[in-house]
Amino acid sequence: NSFCTLLAGLWPHVMKAVCSRAASFKREGVADVGPKMLTMIYVVDREAKTALLGHKARGFGEGKWNGFGGKVDPSDASIRDGAIRELTEECGLGVRRPEAMRRVGVNFYEYPAALQPKLFEVHIYLVDSRETTGEVTESEEMTPIRMVPFADVPYDKMWADDPFWLPRALEREATLPADATVSADDGCFVGYYEFVSYSEVAKHEVAWGSAREVDECCRPHC
Repeated sequence: NSFCTLLAGLWPHVMKAVCSRAASFKREGVADVGPKMLTMIYVVDREAKTALLGHKARGFGEGKWNGFGGKVDPSDASIRDGAIRELTEECGLGVRRPEAMRRVGVNFYEYPAALQPKLFEVHIYLVDSRETTGEVTESEEMTPIRMVPFADVPYDKMWADDPFWLPRALEREATLPADATVSADDGCFVGYYEFVSYSEVAKHEVAWGSAREVDECCRPHC
């Protein structure tokens, strides 16, 4: 189908990056050659059309506005559980029903050799605020934290790839009922972004399809 055709054009870039990293790691005697796996979760209010964003006060991405996330730990039972753990650690919220989290996409990021780690695989989730528990609590890592209208998301103060996929993901989210969960018909994507620095994307490709298509086409890889 058209989605898999788009994906077929995207994967060579991803696989080339993986193989390049594998070769360099082999020379260094490092066993782990795959992309570093991370999560990113956005809490949204579908009715109010707002998204919860945090300002990264320290660490990777310092100074940028973003959702909440981080690396998947070996102790996490699943990628989804890793996303929930990171959400709680960074802003104090939990998720009432994990199945209410929608995996809207998988992004691959390649950075120059001078920037490490070189390759990221990021699983991106959206969840409605009505499905969260607890109170928003700012942390040393994320402050301030605020709800922002979809129309006012500060893309000029976020990661350079965000404008290529987040507006469409939020636009789709705004059309769903508050109690919507995962559906095979929900808009979903796989993206690849080649950065020349932490603030500039040299090339990118994004393939959009259904959640089922993403699962079926990406299963061997992610």
